[in-house]
Amino acid sequence: MDFQLRFLNYFLTIVEERSFSRAAIKLKISQPSLSQRIQTLEAQLGFPLLTRSVRGVTLTSEAQTLLEPFRDLVGRGSRIERLATDFREGETRPIQLGVTMYSGHPERAALLKDFLAAHPATRIHIETIYTVDLYPALVNARYDLGFSVGPPPPHPLDYINLCHLRTELLVPGDSPLARHDEIPISELAGLHIASIRSQRFPALFDMALHPLEEAGAILTYPTDQTPMGLVTYGRTHHAVIAMAIPFMADPELAAAGLLRRPIAGLDPPVALMLVRPREAATHIGMKLWDFARSWTKEAIQAENWPSPRSAGETRPGDPR
Repeated sequence: MDFQLRFLNYFLTIVEERSFSRAAIKLKISQPSLSQRIQTLEAQLGFPLLTRSVRGVTLTSEAQTLLEPFRDLVGRGSRIERLATDFREGETRPIQLGVTMYSGHPERAALLKDFLAAHPATRIHIETIYTVDLYPALVNARYDLGFSVGPPPPHPLDYINLCHLRTELLVPGDSPLARHDEIPISELAGLHIASIRSQRFPALFDMALHPLEEAGAILTYPTDQTPMGLVTYGRTHHAVIAMAIPFMADPELAAAGLLRRPIAGLDPPVALMLVRPREAATHIGMKLWDFARSWTKEAIQAENWPSPRSAGETRPGDPR
Protein backbone atom coordinates (compact mmCIF):
# COMPACT_ATOMS: atom_id res chain seq x y z
CA MET A 1 0.00 0.00 0.00
CA ASP A 2 1.50 3.32 -1.12
CA PHE A 3 1.04 5.72 1.80
CA GLN A 4 1.44 9.48 1.51
CA LEU A 5 3.62 10.43 4.46
CA ARG A 6 2.13 13.92 4.29
CA PHE A 7 -1.35 12.52 4.93
CA LEU A 8 -0.09 10.39 7.81
CA ASN A 9 1.51 13.51 9.30
CA TYR A 10 -1.83 15.31 8.98
CA PHE A 11 -3.51 12.48 10.89
CA LEU A 12 -0.85 12.54 13.64
CA THR A 13 -1.19 16.31 13.99
CA ILE A 14 -4.94 15.95 14.52
CA VAL A 15 -4.23 13.32 17.19
CA GLU A 16 -1.71 15.63 18.86
CA GLU A 17 -3.97 18.68 18.77
CA ARG A 18 -7.19 16.70 19.42
CA SER A 19 -8.93 19.03 17.02
CA PHE A 20 -9.29 19.43 13.25
CA SER A 21 -9.36 23.22 13.53
CA ARG A 22 -6.23 23.49 15.70
CA ALA A 23 -4.42 20.97 13.48
CA ALA A 24 -5.34 22.96 10.36
CA ILE A 25 -3.91 26.12 11.91
CA LYS A 26 -0.70 24.34 12.89
CA LEU A 27 -0.35 22.76 9.44
CA LYS A 28 -1.25 26.07 7.74
CA ILE A 29 -3.95 24.55 5.54
CA SER A 30 -7.71 25.05 5.46
CA GLN A 31 -9.90 22.81 7.60
CA PRO A 32 -11.91 21.51 4.59
CA SER A 33 -8.65 20.55 2.86
CA LEU A 34 -7.47 18.76 5.99
CA SER A 35 -10.76 16.86 6.27
CA GLN A 36 -10.48 15.83 2.62
CA ARG A 37 -6.95 14.49 3.12
CA ILE A 38 -8.08 12.38 6.08
CA GLN A 39 -11.02 11.06 4.07
CA THR A 40 -8.60 10.07 1.29
CA LEU A 41 -6.41 8.24 3.82
CA GLU A 42 -9.42 6.46 5.33
CA ALA A 43 -10.66 5.44 1.87
CA GLN A 44 -7.22 4.02 1.08
CA LEU A 45 -7.22 2.01 4.31
CA GLY A 46 -10.85 0.92 4.01
CA PHE A 47 -12.01 1.98 7.48
CA PRO A 48 -12.41 5.20 9.53
CA LEU A 49 -9.64 6.53 11.76
CA LEU A 50 -11.31 9.38 13.62
CA THR A 51 -14.70 10.04 15.16
CA ARG A 52 -15.87 13.61 15.71
CA SER A 53 -18.18 14.59 18.55
CA VAL A 54 -19.04 17.66 20.63
CA ARG A 55 -16.23 16.61 22.99
CA GLY A 56 -13.64 16.62 20.22
CA VAL A 57 -11.90 13.97 18.16
CA THR A 58 -11.45 10.35 19.25
CA LEU A 59 -9.55 7.48 17.66
CA THR A 60 -11.25 4.38 16.37
CA SER A 61 -9.91 1.05 17.62
CA GLU A 62 -8.18 0.54 14.26
CA ALA A 63 -6.49 3.94 14.55
CA GLN A 64 -5.26 3.16 18.06
CA THR A 65 -3.59 0.01 16.74
CA LEU A 66 -2.00 1.87 13.81
CA LEU A 67 -0.91 4.95 15.77
CA GLU A 68 2.60 3.80 16.69
CA PRO A 69 3.37 2.26 13.25
CA PHE A 70 2.23 5.52 11.66
CA ARG A 71 4.52 7.49 13.98
CA ASP A 72 7.40 5.20 13.16
CA LEU A 73 6.81 5.52 9.42
CA VAL A 74 6.56 9.33 9.53
CA GLY A 75 9.63 9.48 11.77
CA ARG A 76 11.70 7.42 9.36
CA GLY A 77 10.60 9.66 6.49
CA SER A 78 11.55 12.77 8.46
CA ARG A 79 14.98 11.34 9.30
CA ILE A 80 15.64 10.50 5.65
CA GLU A 81 14.63 14.03 4.64
CA ARG A 82 16.88 15.59 7.32
CA LEU A 83 19.87 13.44 6.34
CA ALA A 84 19.37 14.14 2.63
CA THR A 85 19.26 17.88 3.33
CA ASP A 86 22.48 17.69 5.31
CA PHE A 87 24.20 15.73 2.55
CA ARG A 88 23.15 18.36 -0.02
CA GLU A 89 23.84 21.48 2.00
CA GLY A 90 26.70 20.40 4.23
CA GLU A 91 27.08 21.54 7.81
CA THR A 92 25.69 25.03 7.30
CA ARG A 93 22.45 24.84 9.29
CA PRO A 94 22.24 25.34 13.07
CA ILE A 95 22.23 22.37 15.43
CA GLN A 96 18.60 21.93 16.45
CA LEU A 97 18.35 21.38 20.22
CA GLY A 98 15.22 20.54 22.19
CA VAL A 99 15.53 21.27 25.91
CA THR A 100 13.05 20.30 28.62
CA MET A 101 11.74 22.79 31.13
CA TYR A 102 13.82 21.57 34.09
CA SER A 103 17.10 20.93 32.27
CA GLY A 104 18.60 24.41 32.78
CA HIS A 105 21.39 23.29 35.10
CA PRO A 106 24.90 24.83 35.11
CA GLU A 107 26.32 21.73 33.40
CA ARG A 108 24.16 22.33 30.33
CA ALA A 109 25.29 25.94 30.04
CA ALA A 110 28.94 24.99 30.64
CA LEU A 111 28.90 22.27 27.97
CA LEU A 112 27.37 24.55 25.33
CA LYS A 113 29.73 27.42 26.24
CA ASP A 114 32.79 25.18 25.89
CA PHE A 115 31.48 23.65 22.66
CA LEU A 116 30.89 27.03 21.02
CA ALA A 117 34.32 28.20 22.16
CA ALA A 118 35.84 25.17 20.41
CA HIS A 119 33.58 25.55 17.33
CA PRO A 120 32.94 29.31 16.98
CA ALA A 121 31.45 28.99 13.48
CA THR A 122 28.73 26.58 14.65
CA ARG A 123 25.25 27.89 15.38
CA ILE A 124 22.76 26.38 17.81
CA HIS A 125 18.99 26.83 17.78
CA ILE A 126 17.24 25.96 21.07
CA GLU A 127 13.55 25.25 21.67
CA THR A 128 11.93 24.45 25.01
CA ILE A 129 9.64 21.42 25.02
CA TYR A 130 7.98 19.04 27.48
CA THR A 131 9.80 15.77 28.13
CA VAL A 132 6.85 13.70 26.89
CA ASP A 133 7.11 15.53 23.55
CA LEU A 134 10.92 15.70 23.32
CA TYR A 135 11.58 12.00 22.82
CA PRO A 136 9.17 11.52 19.86
CA ALA A 137 10.50 14.79 18.37
CA LEU A 138 14.05 13.37 18.48
CA VAL A 139 12.97 10.12 16.85
CA ASN A 140 11.09 12.09 14.17
CA ALA A 141 14.16 14.27 13.41
CA ARG A 142 12.65 17.54 14.60
CA TYR A 143 15.78 17.96 16.74
CA ASP A 144 19.35 16.71 16.36
CA LEU A 145 19.85 16.39 20.11
CA GLY A 146 18.02 17.18 23.32
CA PHE A 147 18.65 17.94 26.98
CA SER A 148 16.40 16.18 29.45
CA VAL A 149 16.18 15.48 33.19
CA GLY A 150 14.85 12.14 34.37
CA PRO A 151 15.45 8.39 34.33
CA PRO A 152 17.05 6.80 31.24
CA PRO A 153 15.06 7.47 28.05
CA PRO A 154 13.35 4.69 26.08
CA HIS A 155 15.13 2.29 23.74
CA PRO A 156 15.32 4.28 20.45
CA LEU A 157 17.48 6.91 22.18
CA ASP A 158 21.08 7.10 23.40
CA TYR A 159 22.14 9.40 26.23
CA ILE A 160 25.15 10.88 28.03
CA ASN A 161 24.81 11.67 31.72
CA LEU A 162 26.12 15.16 32.53
CA CYS A 163 25.27 15.04 36.25
CA HIS A 164 23.12 13.01 38.60
CA LEU A 165 20.40 14.62 40.75
CA ARG A 166 19.28 13.37 44.14
CA THR A 167 15.73 13.00 45.31
CA GLU A 168 14.93 15.78 47.77
CA LEU A 169 12.18 16.70 50.16
CA LEU A 170 10.71 20.18 50.44
CA VAL A 171 10.09 20.74 54.15
CA PRO A 172 8.54 23.65 56.08
CA GLY A 173 11.19 25.91 57.56
CA ASP A 174 10.01 25.20 61.13
CA SER A 175 9.86 21.42 60.64
CA PRO A 176 12.25 19.27 62.72
CA LEU A 177 13.39 17.80 59.39
CA ALA A 178 14.79 21.21 58.39
CA ARG A 179 17.50 20.84 61.04
CA HIS A 180 19.15 18.08 58.99
CA ASP A 181 21.57 18.90 56.17
CA GLU A 182 20.56 15.48 54.83
CA ILE A 183 17.44 13.75 56.09
CA PRO A 184 18.25 10.29 57.51
CA ILE A 185 16.31 7.62 55.69
CA SER A 186 15.05 6.34 59.07
CA GLU A 187 13.06 9.60 59.43
CA LEU A 188 10.84 8.58 56.49
CA ALA A 189 9.00 5.82 58.40
CA GLY A 190 5.39 6.94 58.87
CA LEU A 191 6.06 10.37 57.30
CA HIS A 192 3.29 11.71 55.07
CA ILE A 193 4.78 13.10 51.85
CA ALA A 194 2.89 14.87 49.06
CA SER A 195 3.84 13.42 45.69
CA ILE A 196 2.98 13.15 42.04
CA ARG A 197 0.95 10.09 41.05
CA SER A 198 2.70 7.16 39.42
CA GLN A 199 0.42 7.44 36.37
CA ARG A 200 1.79 10.89 35.58
CA PHE A 201 5.45 9.83 35.19
CA PRO A 202 5.65 6.05 35.73
CA ALA A 203 9.41 5.63 35.21
CA LEU A 204 10.25 8.67 37.34
CA PHE A 205 7.91 7.49 40.09
CA ASP A 206 9.39 3.99 40.15
CA MET A 207 13.00 5.20 40.34
CA ALA A 208 12.70 8.29 42.55
CA LEU A 209 9.53 8.03 44.65
CA HIS A 210 8.79 4.35 45.16
CA PRO A 211 12.00 4.01 47.29
CA LEU A 212 10.41 6.50 49.72
CA GLU A 213 7.48 4.11 50.17
CA GLU A 214 9.91 1.24 50.66
CA ALA A 215 11.52 3.27 53.45
CA GLY A 216 8.12 3.55 55.17
CA ALA A 217 6.87 6.92 53.91
CA ILE A 218 3.16 7.37 53.22
CA LEU A 219 2.66 9.12 49.89
CA THR A 220 -0.35 11.38 49.42
CA TYR A 221 -1.49 12.88 46.12
CA PRO A 222 -2.78 16.48 45.98
CA THR A 223 -5.45 17.19 43.39
CA ASP A 224 -3.25 19.78 41.62
CA GLN A 225 -0.30 17.73 40.37
CA THR A 226 1.63 20.63 38.82
CA PRO A 227 4.87 21.80 40.54
CA MET A 228 3.18 25.00 41.70
CA GLY A 229 0.18 22.99 42.86
CA LEU A 230 2.41 20.78 45.01
CA VAL A 231 4.18 23.82 46.50
CA THR A 232 0.84 25.51 47.23
CA TYR A 233 -0.38 22.33 48.91
CA GLY A 234 2.79 22.18 51.01
CA ARG A 235 2.45 25.81 52.07
CA THR A 236 -1.26 25.66 52.95
CA HIS A 237 -1.15 22.24 54.65
CA HIS A 238 2.29 22.59 56.27
CA ALA A 239 3.22 19.40 54.39
CA VAL A 240 6.40 17.74 53.21
CA ILE A 241 6.73 17.43 49.41
CA ALA A 242 8.75 14.92 47.39
CA MET A 243 10.82 16.59 44.66
CA ALA A 244 12.05 13.94 42.22
CA ILE A 245 13.63 16.57 39.96
CA PRO A 246 14.49 20.20 40.83
CA PHE A 247 11.56 22.28 39.58
CA MET A 248 11.85 25.53 41.57
CA ALA A 249 14.70 27.82 42.61
CA ASP A 250 15.59 28.35 46.28
CA PRO A 251 14.24 31.95 46.44
CA GLU A 252 10.84 30.78 45.14
CA LEU A 253 10.75 27.97 47.70
CA ALA A 254 11.83 30.32 50.49
CA ALA A 255 8.94 32.63 49.60
CA ALA A 256 6.64 29.65 50.17
CA GLY A 257 8.31 28.87 53.50
CA LEU A 258 9.95 25.67 52.21
CA LEU A 259 13.52 24.37 52.30
CA ARG A 260 15.02 21.63 50.14
CA ARG A 261 16.73 18.73 51.87
CA PRO A 262 18.31 15.66 50.22
CA ILE A 263 17.75 12.20 51.64
CA ALA A 264 20.81 10.36 52.94
CA GLY A 265 21.47 6.86 51.70
CA LEU A 266 19.49 6.96 48.45
CA ASP A 267 21.32 6.71 45.12
CA PRO A 268 20.60 9.58 42.69
CA PRO A 269 17.78 8.18 40.53
CA VAL A 270 17.71 10.77 37.74
CA ALA A 271 20.24 12.70 35.68
CA LEU A 272 20.69 15.67 33.40
CA MET A 273 21.23 14.01 30.03
CA LEU A 274 22.19 14.87 26.48
CA VAL A 275 19.96 12.66 24.32
CA ARG A 276 20.05 11.66 20.65
CA PRO A 277 18.11 9.31 18.36
CA ARG A 278 19.85 5.96 18.07
CA GLU A 279 18.93 5.54 14.40
CA ALA A 280 20.03 8.00 11.72
CA ALA A 281 21.84 10.42 14.02
CA THR A 282 22.70 13.56 12.06
CA HIS A 283 26.27 14.54 11.19
CA ILE A 284 25.70 18.01 12.60
CA GLY A 285 24.39 16.61 15.87
CA MET A 286 27.31 14.17 16.10
CA LYS A 287 29.73 17.08 16.40
CA LEU A 288 28.19 18.17 19.71
CA TRP A 289 27.63 14.55 20.79
CA ASP A 290 31.31 13.61 20.36
CA PHE A 291 32.38 16.82 22.10
CA ALA A 292 30.08 16.00 25.05
CA ARG A 293 31.55 12.50 25.39
CA SER A 294 35.04 13.94 25.65
CA TRP A 295 33.85 16.80 27.84
CA THR A 296 32.30 14.53 30.46
CA LYS A 297 35.49 12.48 30.74
CA GLU A 298 37.54 15.63 31.17
CA ALA A 299 35.02 16.94 33.69
CA ILE A 300 35.55 13.88 35.87
CA GLN A 301 39.27 14.65 36.02
CA ALA A 302 38.95 18.44 36.36
CA GLU A 303 39.95 19.74 39.75
CA ASN A 304 37.55 22.66 39.50
CA TRP A 305 34.41 20.61 38.78
CA PRO A 306 31.61 22.09 40.94
CA SER A 307 31.03 20.50 44.32
CA PRO A 308 27.58 19.03 45.05
CA ARG A 309 24.84 21.65 44.86
CA SER A 310 21.68 21.90 46.89
CA ALA A 311 19.77 21.09 43.71
CA GLY A 312 21.44 17.72 43.44
CA GLU A 313 24.74 15.91 43.55
CA THR A 314 27.10 16.74 40.69
CA ARG A 315 28.45 13.46 39.45
CA PRO A 316 29.32 13.32 35.74
CA GLY A 317 28.64 9.91 34.26
CA ASP A 318 30.35 7.91 31.59
CA PRO A 319 28.69 8.01 28.16
CA ARG A 320 26.18 5.23 27.71
